[in-house]
Amino acid sequence: MDPLEHVTQRREFIYSVTSVLFSLVTFALLQSGLTGLISHITAFQELPLSTFVWLVGAEWLKVGLVHLLSPATVGHGSGRTPFLHVNSKSAAPPGSRKSSTVTSFSKVLEFGGICWQTILCCGVCHIFMVLFGAPLLSKFVLTAQFSIILTGWMFVPLTFTFPAKDILKQVIYFSTWNTKLTSVLRAKLRFISTIGGAMAGVVLIPLDWDRPWQVWPVPTLFSAFLTVFAVNTAFSLYTLLNQFYPWMKPSTSRVSSSSAGGNNYKTKNY
Repeated sequence: MDPLEHVTQRREFIYSVTSVLFSLVTFALLQSGLTGLISHITAFQELPLSTFVWLVGAEWLKVGLVHLLSPATVGHGSGRTPFLHVNSKSAAPPGSRKSSTVTSFSKVLEFGGICWQTILCCGVCHIFMVLFGAPLLSKFVLTAQFSIILTGWMFVPLTFTFPAKDILKQVIYFSTWNTKLTSVLRAKLRFISTIGGAMAGVVLIPLDWDRPWQVWPVPTLFSAFLTVFAVNTAFSLYTLLNQFYPWMKPSTSRVSSSSAGGNNYKTKNY
């Protein structure tokens, strides 16, 4: 397996396992306070601050755990963040003053790119929700909160496969992803599943069941949350089985064909 492919798989596995654990804790918290959560949304037209901070902070905490448990290096010893794929051809020699300066400056720029990409992705999610029927002004805060939460579930896992500063561009050229690479295929399946799970919950809102949980965005939030939990559980189990059962590993012909196409994580440059 290509070294970068192996690093990405290891990071995705850590992210998936920690996501499952965080989801179980979230299940317990929401189950004990579900009635209060719905009442708060109905009365104040916003998610409780504790719930919002937990769902958003959990994503960044999981990324931090990935970086802590898998601090890999790529190329000429350049430090690798969980977001950045370092190009070994352009890296400076290890130990040089230029290498450390360039690496530090690159991390600053990378962090700035992550922040801007996160803000832009939240805005894009919010716009699409409004276009698909979410209230424009009456529940603006709720829609904005859900956009931030959904951005974490959709875009944070992509940073293990693509550079974070190019996430929006990669999503725009979604159809050009090289799915012969297993890491890209997993990223595509995860991305599509999260969107599908969020859209599935919308179906329950207009039904005339008169249930308190049919208020926006409770069904969509829970359906997306359950989908993310199921996908992370499936990926964790698949990775474990792939280690212990050789028959589940990709065939030699597929590996060779993907290698012939180029062992990199970037799609075409536009």
